[in-house]
Amino acid sequence: MAGKLYIVGIGPGKTDYITKKALRAIKDSDVIIGYKTYLEFIEEHTNNKEVIGSGMKGEVDRAKKAVEKAEEKTVSIISGGDPNIYGISGITMEIAKNRDYKGEIEIIPGVTAFAAAGSLLKNPYNNGVCCISMSDLLTPWKDITQRARTAAKHDITTVFYNPRSTKRKENLRKTLRIFSENRPKTQEAVIAKNIARPNQELQKTTLEKIQKDSLYSQIGMRSLVIIGSSNSQLQIQNKEHPQIVGIGPGNPEHLTQKAIKQIENSRKIYGPKTYLSQIKPLLNNHKTHSHSNLEYQERIKTRIQQADRDTAILSGGDPSIYGHKQKQGTKKVTPGITAYQALASKAGAPIINDFIIKSASQQDWLETTKDAIKTDFAVGIYNTSPSEIKKIKQLTPEKRPIAIGRNITRKNQQLKITTPSQLKTNQLTPKKNYTTLIPNSNSIYWKERNFIITRRGYKNKYDY
Repeated sequence: MAGKLYIVGIGPGKTDYITKKALRAIKDSDVIIGYKTYLEFIEEHTNNKEVIGSGMKGEVDRAKKAVEKAEEKTVSIISGGDPNIYGISGITMEIAKNRDYKGEIEIIPGVTAFAAAGSLLKNPYNNGVCCISMSDLLTPWKDITQRARTAAKHDITTVFYNPRSTKRKENLRKTLRIFSENRPKTQEAVIAKNIARPNQELQKTTLEKIQKDSLYSQIGMRSLVIIGSSNSQLQIQNKEHPQIVGIGPGNPEHLTQKAIKQIENSRKIYGPKTYLSQIKPLLNNHKTHSHSNLEYQERIKTRIQQADRDTAILSGGDPSIYGHKQKQGTKKVTPGITAYQALASKAGAPIINDFIIKSASQQDWLETTKDAIKTDFAVGIYNTSPSEIKKIKQLTPEKRPIAIGRNITRKNQQLKITTPSQLKTNQLTPKKNYTTLIPNSNSIYWKERNFIITRRGYKNKYDY
């Protein structure tokens, strides 16, 4: 009998950010496989299980071992952050497809490092977000440079993962020079180190100053470098209240441990009726204030001003990414799983490499999407209507599959994975609340499983 394979994101560090769903998968597994540091984070949850750990650059072997073990057992392969964002899901899905794996596969998203960092800043991602890895181990440097030019050209906050190593000391500086050609030298920037770990550190600076040796030399592989946009606000937030709690995309299984604690420890909870029903099992003697979604949007600013340290204000998805923090620049935020991540996890492994997130409610969304597709980003667009999806379809090369989702992880979930030519927009519900995902060109459609697999380039370095 075939086993089951979980591909599990545990968040960026502390188990505060691990979700109920991730913990359940780990509990249900016979075998836990992962990078040694990640296994240390979840050590208290792996007693009486077969635990297989390995070091850096061992991801291909870990993926092979996970698929092999999952032929007969329930296996969790662990990824820091989200397995779809520079994580383990792509290579694991590739190997599963190549070996004609027959068991069930489930991808469980996790809080990302950039979301955790964003929760500590005032208003970082109000015009969308772009993530680029500076590692050229699997991605050609010319591709990274082209994507950096696209990000620099468009007014979007950009987060650099893996920014600087002992072998890649100057790649980041070269990229920052590209930004200097397109952005003012006073553009806000942040160096975020060891996010969600005991020695976490954030340092606010500018695009000009970050390139000077005194700051540049402090950047390493456990850092994120964030370059703001013209209307982002990267001030570091230290105040403890009011608190906005990201509750994920719908299903309460995607609540983090930290979100659960903050809700349980609050006396008053504000949120739309849909959000309050989502966390109903956690409500006991809380004083709740519910509104329709429209009323909530209108009253949220007043609610934040009135809130005290015993109040939790609910935000769907992640508050920093088109959530209530994005609208109000509030003080204390608990990050969550976004609709984009939820859609990606249902669609398989469609991100993996560099990506851009935008909202169709912003004027520049279509032009940004067009340039992002040209330079081979994965692209996620929030708040798309059927007519806007039709425009996206026209921009997307036929060889790239498209994933479209609405109410992902909820009972009335709608999910469509197809090719541009097969996408019938006139069959979609006429609402402006679809999330649309276009993977990069190195993607295939695993039709038998209804999964997208984006290949990151391991085949150029490893035999599997």
